[in-house]
Amino acid sequence: MLIILGAIVGFVASFISTLLGGGAGLIAVPAFYFIIVHTYGADFAMQIAIATCCGMSIFLSSIATYKHYRKGNIYLGELKYYLVYLSIGALVGSIVAKHINTDLLKIVFAILLFGSGIWMILHNDNKVVKLPRSARYSIFSFCGVLSVLASSTTFATMFFIKIGTDIKKAIAITSICVLINSLIAAFVLTYGISVNVPSTLGYLNIPLLVSSGIFALAGSLLAVNYLGIISPKLLKNLFIVLMFVSGGVMII
Repeated sequence: MLIILGAIVGFVASFISTLLGGGAGLIAVPAFYFIIVHTYGADFAMQIAIATCCGMSIFLSSIATYKHYRKGNIYLGELKYYLVYLSIGALVGSIVAKHINTDLLKIVFAILLFGSGIWMILHNDNKVVKLPRSARYSIFSFCGVLSVLASSTTFATMFFIKIGTDIKKAIAITSICVLINSLIAAFVLTYGISVNVPSTLGYLNIPLLVSSGIFALAGSLLAVNYLGIISPKLLKNLFIVLMFVSGGVMII
């Protein structure tokens, strides 16, 4: 049953995130959390959910990064410096997630989603912000922290759009950000951790990881056929709704 549920979560999360340009964690983390609570109990449930979601995201982001790189949408240039600062932020976020109380981590996850949803409603999409390089790097490092704690690299996408990056390139860049975040978080939440929860490596749940990872690829490949059908404005509204729903579910 656990494998079936993992497969469903992986397929649905990847299908919707491919259509929306991100957000797999907004679906996978709450779903994994409730599956884990009802299967193993509440101990470390949020850490296991985030670690398993990051593991699943490695499958998706690896393929997405490769495709975008082959199409020339990713040019490392200055991006490599952003990625260094993102990695630092992701490491900090992963360490926080590793040691924080699981109930508090769940609340932090929900608050970040509510805050992101409100910001997306209020901010002006067309207003480009000019910042000095040091400020951009520092802010992007903080995006790395938030991306792990909220299991969503939407913060990275929004950052690049706000500094004037074309939205298609911003989404392409985000794919490599997801890969880096996921690799770092999965490692930190696995290495040196031993919990009394069956079928886990550190905080990584193996049955959920394998089943969700395989079907996440299938969901993503299917969703590619429907890209462009939904207008960008509707996509944004759907993304905002998803943030509030996911945050609300975790508060209940």
